[in-house]
Amino acid sequence: MRNGHQQFALLLDFENLVISLENNVPDAEKPFNLNRTLRFLENRYGQVVYRKAIADWSNPTFRKYAVDLQRGGVEMQHVVRIGYNAKNAADTYLVLEAMACVLQYPDISGYIIATGDVDFLPLITRLKAMGRKVIGMGAEGAIANSLLQNCDEYVCCGVDGLKVKDRSSVDSGNVVNALRMILRDRSERSLAEVEQALRRELPGFSPEDYGAGDLSSLLMQLRSFVAVEDGKVRWEGPREAQRAAAEPAPVNGDMSFADYMHATRWFVADAELRDRVLRAIFHTLADGSTLEVSDLRGAVDPDEEMSDKQWYGTLFSLKCGGGLYEHPDGGDQAMNSRRVSLFRGVEDEDEFRIRYYCSLFHKAFGEREDIAPERCAELLYGDEAETKVGLFQEVFERLSRRR
Repeated sequence: MRNGHQQFALLLDFENLVISLENNVPDAEKPFNLNRTLRFLENRYGQVVYRKAIADWSNPTFRKYAVDLQRGGVEMQHVVRIGYNAKNAADTYLVLEAMACVLQYPDISGYIIATGDVDFLPLITRLKAMGRKVIGMGAEGAIANSLLQNCDEYVCCGVDGLKVKDRSSVDSGNVVNALRMILRDRSERSLAEVEQALRRELPGFSPEDYGAGDLSSLLMQLRSFVAVEDGKVRWEGPREAQRAAAEPAPVNGDMSFADYMHATRWFVADAELRDRVLRAIFHTLADGSTLEVSDLRGAVDPDEEMSDKQWYGTLFSLKCGGGLYEHPDGGDQAMNSRRVSLFRGVEDEDEFRIRYYCSLFHKAFGEREDIAPERCAELLYGDEAETKVGLFQEVFERLSRRR
């Protein structure tokens, strides 16, 4: 696929991209990996010779990427927000930058526009009319289908890396998720109410983007999830995972204990992977040495089995649980360049694991009436739960002493 003679410009609507990624990966400090992104783009398309990221760099959410961007040769355009239309300032900057780039650098044959915002559709259309190839790039699940269909290709960024999505494909997953929320009480709603709610949930929503002439036709394509009768729409699809018969009825609203933990706390569902990683982290640092996060990751997970979300979520849980700390010398550096070590008080692997689980369950311990050692063991260890109840009894004793 790569054409070494083609040159590309990378224009990042950085606020849109990062916010969408952080919504998908809430426990990762920096879900956008510039080096991995550049490698993917240059291997597939050609040399990325022009790189610019546009954002309000006074905002710490975006400023924490500054070192990575500067090292990657990305020029950082600051957004100055003044007046009633301040919200769209970044969009204006990006459009102006693209047009200036076309005039100044005619040898650039393609543009990679990193955004999921449908407002950039006119820009994409104009660039293609001028003979430029246009590659879209955005966070999985936050992409307007009109962008997907009008770009030559679209690169999706997710927790498992980057992948190209066929521009002619129509992903109705975001519509299904929105309908689930709109109809979550299982009450019926009129077609007009549903369409209004969809436009609110999915800015720029149009049935035509999904190959349908109107909303009724689109809902017919989704009849395994919704039913339409006499102009009324109701939810017919699954609402949540089927519970085992022995599991008590959920408390604290309609959310089961497992759903609550998935929604509010990060954890690795694979017990074998989780225990192996915890053990490896402990023994790697047990001699009191300090390592940069990137070096620690290379030692603990050399085959890259863990996603960024899993990796950084583990570090944060360990840090909050008092089993891991960042070395003071690295406090101002990017996360993957910080140094970490074990507290001297963590003398064995069991203590290390207990502190991890104390961090994992402390929120539920204060909010859920149905939390118990047996339920925690079942959630994390499945068929081996009976052998792990003692571990979580110790965790609960410590959580009780904190109250």
